[in-house]
Parts: sequence; C-alpha cells; structure tokens
Amino acid sequence: MNETMLYREKLPRYVFKGTQLQRKAIKIVQWWYRLGAVAIFIGTVYLAVSPKTEYDLAPVWVGIIAAWIGCLLLLYRSERTYQAQLDGSVRTIIFEDRISIPPRSYRKLIGEPDHLFKDKIGHVKIIRGWGNQYVAKKNGVLWEDSPIAIQIITKSGKKISLGYKPPSTVKEIVKVLNEHWSVRVVDPGTGMGRGTRYIDDKVVGEYSYEEIMKMNLFEWQE
Repeated sequence: MNETMLYREKLPRYVFKGTQLQRKAIKIVQWWYRLGAVAIFIGTVYLAVSPKTEYDLAPVWVGIIAAWIGCLLLLYRSERTYQAQLDGSVRTIIFEDRISIPPRSYRKLIGEPDHLFKDKIGHVKIIRGWGNQYVAKKNGVLWEDSPIAIQIITKSGKKISLGYKPPSTVKEIVKVLNEHWSVRVVDPGTGMGRGTRYIDDKVVGEYSYEEIMKMNLFEWQE
C-alpha cells in the first residue's frame, strides 16, 4: 500500500449535525436506544411464549406487533441517525491509492479493512440538506441546501457513506477525489447553500457560504 497522504481531514470541535455536541455523548445515547430495543424484543418474546387464554390472545399479539414496530424505530434511530453523526466525526484520510471509511465491527470479524482502494470506486455522490455547525451550545450556523455528506458508490454498486460533514469538508474531500483520482462526482444541486447564523437559538442573520466562512466562527481539532 502507498503511504503517501493526499488529504487528512480536520475535524470540527463539535459534531456536525449532531443531536449532542460531543461524540461520546452521542455514543451513549445510541447505546441506550440499542438496549431499549433489546429489552423490548426480550419482553415480547416472553409474552409470545407465555401461556394465554383465548380471550387475551388477540390483544397480546396486537401489543407484541406494536412493540416490534417500536423496536424497529429505535434501531433505525440508533443505526441510521446516530450512526451517521458518529461516522461524520471519524477523520477521513486519503492516501495515494485508498481512502479511509468509517469502521464497522463486522469488517473486523471477516477481516476486511476500513479503507477502500481507488480502483474500486465507481463515483461519489454529494448529499445535500440541512445541518447545524456549532460554535457552542445554542450557538452556530444552520446550513440549508448545502453539501452535508458524501456517499461513495463502488463499481459493484455498493454504497458507503462517510457520514455527515461540514460543507467546507465535503468540498475539500470531493476536490481531492476529483483532481487526484479523476473520480466522477454526482451533485444533485449547485453551489454551497446558505447559512443562518443563530446565537442562543435566536436568528441573527442569513448569509452566503462565503460570508459565513469569512467570519471564522468555527473551531477545529488538529
């Protein structure tokens, strides 16, 4: 493997588009959701195998089905919403021949690496939407119609997300992939969107991407 580094992401101090400011706090909430889903599932299994009369059979099964739906919603929240926030707070590193991707436990079990070689990449897709980039609690910028995530699509059709990233980071990563690897970029929109500046949850103004970045509001990890 070629160890020449083309790009090393500078992470924001606070998790971008995070329901909590810090990665550790999001991880704790994620595990509470997982434990809640497991507890519900175990409880419904007990109800399913416990003795029942013909009179309480239907209500019990209605309750079990409703609980299973709730269990699925908890898992969706845990493994999609919170995981995307956590993935985005993992540093992306691009080497001459590969790019790092968010780690997964199942890859370790089957011996797959947490990186993707450039010859496996078909194209990348920019995901647009909204996301809070924090300066402090209740203080930051709400980006709208902005590039907030990158999805890598392999030549075999597999989709790999790098998680939620600030617009400036998405711009940097895409530029490196396009200029150094000639990777095709699919972007459903144009421009960098707009940012609404707020302090103590009160809106103080709406600005372009360039105007926001000139304010030098954000802190970054080394």
